[in-house]
Amino acid sequence: GKHVSTTSGGIDMHLPIDDSIDLDKIRAAIVRDLAKTTQEAEKLRGRLSNEQFVSRANPEIIERDRAALAELDAKVEKLNARQALFGG
Repeated sequence: GKHVSTTSGGIDMHLPIDDSIDLDKIRAAIVRDLAKTTQEAEKLRGRLSNEQFVSRANPEIIERDRAALAELDAKVEKLNARQALFGG
């Protein structure tokens, strides 16, 4: 059956849904989260593709941004999967 999934503290949780769940609200939340996460990822991607930034920044900052971008990309994948599940 259908379920709602979320991740908290690195743990994926899946809760079954029934007719009492407002699917339109879930779809709207997914769209909102997807837009926000995609925007954040593109901002980091732009920063990391800027050669001046990369050449001047501390290596720790570059590594932190790369790790954050990887996390955001993973979140976008999960949100896309949820959107497909709920017919968004």
